[in-house]
Amino acid sequence: MAEILRFVTETARDGNQYMSAITAEGTIRFNSNYRPVAEAETWAAGQQLVTKGAVVLLFGIGNGYCLKAMLARLPQDGVLIVYEPSEQLFAYVKEQYKIAELLSDSRVILVVGKELHQRIYALLDQYIHWSNAKKQCFCVHPQYDKLFSEQLACFEEIVRANNVRVFTNRNTEMHFGQTIAENVVENLPYVPGAGMMSGLIGKFPADAAAIIVAAGPSLDKNIDELKRAKGRAFIIAVDTSLKALHAHNIIPDAVVTIDAELREKHVADTDFAQIPLFAKNQANHKILSLHHAQKIWFDCHGYLKRFYERIGRKSAGYHTGASVATAAFSLCAALGLKRIILIGQDLAYLGDVTHAGGQVLKIQAEDENICYVDGVDGSKVKTRHDWMQYLRWFERVVHEVDGEIEVIDATEGGARIRGTKLYTLAESIDQYCTVPVDFSAILEENICGLNVQEKRQFGEYLQKGMREADKIRKISAAVCTFCDREMAALGKVKQEEMERYCEEHERMLQEFLASQNAVIVTYDIYLLIDDSIKQISIPAITDMLEAEGTKEQCFRIKLTANRKIYYAMADAAQKLGTRLHFINIVS
Repeated sequence: MAEILRFVTETARDGNQYMSAITAEGTIRFNSNYRPVAEAETWAAGQQLVTKGAVVLLFGIGNGYCLKAMLARLPQDGVLIVYEPSEQLFAYVKEQYKIAELLSDSRVILVVGKELHQRIYALLDQYIHWSNAKKQCFCVHPQYDKLFSEQLACFEEIVRANNVRVFTNRNTEMHFGQTIAENVVENLPYVPGAGMMSGLIGKFPADAAAIIVAAGPSLDKNIDELKRAKGRAFIIAVDTSLKALHAHNIIPDAVVTIDAELREKHVADTDFAQIPLFAKNQANHKILSLHHAQKIWFDCHGYLKRFYERIGRKSAGYHTGASVATAAFSLCAALGLKRIILIGQDLAYLGDVTHAGGQVLKIQAEDENICYVDGVDGSKVKTRHDWMQYLRWFERVVHEVDGEIEVIDATEGGARIRGTKLYTLAESIDQYCTVPVDFSAILEENICGLNVQEKRQFGEYLQKGMREADKIRKISAAVCTFCDREMAALGKVKQEEMERYCEEHERMLQEFLASQNAVIVTYDIYLLIDDSIKQISIPAITDMLEAEGTKEQCFRIKLTANRKIYYAMADAAQKLGTRLHFINIVS
């Protein structure tokens, strides 16, 4: 990054103003000194801004000329996220140029300087989805790559990592969607007896500490030290750490499970059945069937969340991250615990070992996604793409809670999580675990299942779900019939009339789908059906989004894709309605 001494504004040949930065190496102009406005318009014309629903990421606001030119070309439903890395430059531009009107445009979202890490992740999460990720346009204001190269590299890495997250989430939805829906249904019998995590918020002593036990290989170094923390901290274990804990005769206060397909071997031959369990209600139903103690939902599927809202029970969503350890951290933060100690959170290999107890657990395409990051000891350690995603999640969240929550990394190995304090577990217990914690008493005083009236309401809710599923089945069948009729008629259209016919009938299709979807989305059970068909709906939607060719070819693609979606929806609705009929609700 060049050292900027000051900014100056001068008059160009065409009478407009242009801006320059005076650096120790010389002068860098942000605009042409001949025709700065026309130059900005030419630059904007070269960006991909005209796509409907475009999301544009602009690095640098300059003096506003490029931003104004971009807005002139951006559709009204587009979004333009501007990251201005220099607070010094922004202050100067606000004073010297008329940019207030530009910034008041509803399509513009501005992030300045140090706000980047505080706001950009939430913005990308809000505006970038797998369905529009390929439409996003990344632009760099002229000369910003020279003046702010380090900030540009950081911004590019954030966007790149977000794109990986988006498409990883898409693949996860496709792979786990049906399993998640099945788990939610099979776990419904536990609802009457389960409590809500919201009942525990603020119930821990003010200075209580939490120890999150993950299953990284460094857990073997300090696991026995946990015995000293019993009763002095809230010890919460991820499900995959139970084997190691059981081998050392350590029973945590609680366990966390979220995975839809977690293998039963991770909890077999442990104390899992008798330990209070924090779970997503979409977690593997086979795992939950092995558990006989108090269950506490800390995050609910939308279908169940709507029920809890109807009976007046708070069921807030939590940003659980992508792993059971990140979920445990979010849980502790939501409970109001201000001291969180991490152990077994390696996020890196120890030799070839991936987990405590010398386990080597492989993932798909593992060798293709190896990289190296800073370790807690200052050396480089080997990690992989999924751990890297969790590492960046921890670093972001630790930054967000800085000043509110002390985060101590007592793993004693693995990757360095920036923003955490490094201590051994022994030191952490001595320094931070100073307040007695009786989780059993807290649980008994604050967690309860459904009362008699709420159980009756839950039964009625499931009955309503059966009726809704049947209505969705009938609507979906009608859509399939519509698509079949249109496809058959298309084969009889004369070629010279084809383009006009396709335009007219594609509009009819969209209007018909909009009217039917407006009804479908009002049904609570649709949330489960939608998950059930992800493996079919996501590829079909992708086909429509990426459709190319003649009007006829594109129309055929849309008819075929929609028929696949609604046929799958009709089938899922029928099966789900039948399954709900046999759900046995017990406390």
